[in-house]
Amino acid sequence: MPCNPQGEFAASGFKILLQSLSSTKISDSLRGSYHVIHLKKWKEYAQREFNEMGRINRLRLESLVALSDEEMYRTMYEGLLLFDINPEDAPALGVQEKTGKFDENGKPVMRSIAFDIFKKGAIHGIEGLERFLPSASIKGEAGMDAHLEQEFSGTDLVSYFKQDSGNMIKSLTTIGSLGGIGHKPDSDMDAQVIINTNPEFQFSWNDADFLVALIANVMESFYENYLRNALTAEERREFKLTATETLKQKCGTGLSEEEQRVIEFIFASSYRWELRKLIQDHLRQRPAEEQKRLFMSAVVTTLKKFPDCEDLLAPLNNFFSFIKKSGGDLHKKSFPYSLKKFNKEKVLNWLVDFYCNSFLDEAGTHQILWRYAVVNNMSPDSLPEEKKRSCFLSSLTNNSQLSLLLNEFFDHLSSQVAYASRANVSEAIQVLKQHFSTHNLVLDEGLEKQIMSKLEIRYSSRMVKLIETFSDAQAQEIEAEIEYPFHLKIQQAEAYLTKKYPTTEIHFFTNILRKQRNGQHTPFLVSPEGSMAYALMLNDFLLNPAVMICGITPMPFDLPKNFKVLSSIGVFPEGEWTLKQNLVAEYITKDLAVETEGEDEQEKKKPPVNLQILQEETESFVLGKLPNWGEIIIPREMFLGHALPIFLRESEKISHRNLPKALLNCWWLEMIVCIDREDDLPTSLTRLLWNPEGRNFIRDQRKGPLIDAIMKMEQDYPALQLDPWWLKFTEMLVRFESYEQDDEEEPDFELNTLSETQKNIVFCFAQHMRISDIINF
Repeated sequence: MPCNPQGEFAASGFKILLQSLSSTKISDSLRGSYHVIHLKKWKEYAQREFNEMGRINRLRLESLVALSDEEMYRTMYEGLLLFDINPEDAPALGVQEKTGKFDENGKPVMRSIAFDIFKKGAIHGIEGLERFLPSASIKGEAGMDAHLEQEFSGTDLVSYFKQDSGNMIKSLTTIGSLGGIGHKPDSDMDAQVIINTNPEFQFSWNDADFLVALIANVMESFYENYLRNALTAEERREFKLTATETLKQKCGTGLSEEEQRVIEFIFASSYRWELRKLIQDHLRQRPAEEQKRLFMSAVVTTLKKFPDCEDLLAPLNNFFSFIKKSGGDLHKKSFPYSLKKFNKEKVLNWLVDFYCNSFLDEAGTHQILWRYAVVNNMSPDSLPEEKKRSCFLSSLTNNSQLSLLLNEFFDHLSSQVAYASRANVSEAIQVLKQHFSTHNLVLDEGLEKQIMSKLEIRYSSRMVKLIETFSDAQAQEIEAEIEYPFHLKIQQAEAYLTKKYPTTEIHFFTNILRKQRNGQHTPFLVSPEGSMAYALMLNDFLLNPAVMICGITPMPFDLPKNFKVLSSIGVFPEGEWTLKQNLVAEYITKDLAVETEGEDEQEKKKPPVNLQILQEETESFVLGKLPNWGEIIIPREMFLGHALPIFLRESEKISHRNLPKALLNCWWLEMIVCIDREDDLPTSLTRLLWNPEGRNFIRDQRKGPLIDAIMKMEQDYPALQLDPWWLKFTEMLVRFESYEQDDEEEPDFELNTLSETQKNIVFCFAQHMRISDIINF
């Protein structure tokens, strides 16, 4: 920042400033904004899901290993090696292939193809590399270690293996049907490389950390505003073109023509970095006073977003030394709703402002002023500010919608006032009630309790936004360094393994968790205007229920987003939020069937089976240290708003002979939009995976031959409950009962009364499974 002090002296001053903020007032306040009863419920849920997902991971990987052939084993083992190491000085790996020619002895002439896999700057290191693999797959003559030693003998590659270097790769997962009911010997192996680029914090945040995050938010606001408002349209277009061309020069080697055309989306963080360098150069050409004005605007804009950072204004002044001259004016601009000390007149003024700016339209405001001016024989334009306020206060006092106005104003106040001033907000509610007590107010029942609850939620949400903006900015700086070399490494590793083991046909995809949480996946890059809903469905369809070959189980998906982010910075004590996971996994063979006639009363009352957590056979994890894969709560409105892009993207599967799979996905969408109850969360495949008791036909205790057949299958084959495709198939099959059948008042689940949609679901699922006999059936 050119207009701010630079060099060692400035750095030393900043260090002293941070040392003066070693208290933990903000973290303590955030922790105190959560209720014990909620924390207890979340802890119980988190422990249950975390242990269950570990069990599922282990059992599904065992199934994948059991169903795989030798070539797929080798592909998996060597893939783990290639992504766990990156010796930059290692020679290219070669694969021998036939040329189609023969020598004089009639033997085929071979040639070697080299693959330069280990790129300078490419990340490596897989966390939990052996966590889920069965021990027999690691040790022994046929295990991973023996295979790698033999395959790469004569090199030192294996010496770099399992060295815990970096561990930015959080897991490798396979998507699709591998290891499950739809496993096919000739299936492609689509593998997701899950990467975390966000900073991981070793210690809990103190107030100094929040100051650093606030400064980062100011800088982000500055860059966004500069690009949007400080440049002309022509300059902005030129900046984007220059950044793209620079990117092509630096990162164009090894990319296809199609990738070159969308390079700014493929390497979005590098593109962002190039734009910011251009902004820096442009900024240096401006006078110092102009620089200060632009940064001052960013400071005010940022502080307005975070009223809870009022106490950080003084240290912020010390960091941005040029704003010291603004004095109290900056405080007034940045914290217009400061309520550290209760002041009735201030609250009434806020009410008047809200009445004029939000409750009334422009015509209504003008009419009130005009009437007042006429009565007082004055011009509306000549009314002093004090008279205007008196006029509007009188108007709102006598307004027939005063109760509605106050309800909306208190809600507005809860979004603007700092959480630390909640006691004064409560007093404001009581004072205004008393002030207008003669006007027969009809306020919302439990109004004050509602406002206090909203204050807690909005406080948490604001601070999470502060943290995420800082953390994501740090992540994007790291991504700008690694995304191109890692892209090349992925490309070369895939080509090498495909050439070496052609029947496996492996495909690697990079999934950066920062992007995944926002629904941005690799296929999404092909069409940046594509569907966010579809991308979020990928989270639920493909990534979360995938077979995790190695890695670390993520944070439980249904924990509140704000709580997960705050856990990652140590707001909640590690000792209280340590989760355990069994190292031994077994299938649950309990009967999940609904009650049937003649069932013993004691059997009906049996509680759900909970797997015990045995202390000597567990691994412990601090919740806040787990990778955050995002949420699976997708608003139904998003499905509705993006239905067409979802259908269009599914239609692309036709060219890959995947029409049955595409139709099953489309019916899943139809079930969510048309059959799910509006009051319920949209059905989530991930949630059903770790909580099969939550399936509709079990929860609603449905009965009938179809239900009995499903339950009999699951009793005979316990692994079915861990298979996403089985869960998806059976849930849709049951939920489409009576759908489009007007003559069926009550679902009977008879096998001879299946609807056309149910028959088509059975047919497509069988086709997906390659059960060709379904045609005869």
